[in-house]
Amino acid sequence: MDVVSFTLVNLPVPAPHPPAIRDVASNDTARDGRAYFLLLDDIHTLRSSTDQVRATARRLVERLGPHDQIAVQWLSLGKAGAREFTTK
Repeated sequence: MDVVSFTLVNLPVPAPHPPAIRDVASNDTARDGRAYFLLLDDIHTLRSSTDQVRATARRLVERLGPHDQIAVQWLSLGKAGAREFTTK
């Protein structure tokens, strides 16, 4: 019997377990991006300056490059919080 048709099928073998979510990232794949940490403080910022602070923060985020990362933390008498580093 002769082979009439042949198609190679390459199916990737799935990982045995999904990768765990890490709270620490590695820099083994270094990129040209920058890391920013933005601290917003409404305890020591005048309420009349809120719009100016918001506009300045927005301009910073809009200027981030594709590989830049930014983390945000805010201080307030009413609330406090943080976000992990993320890209734009």
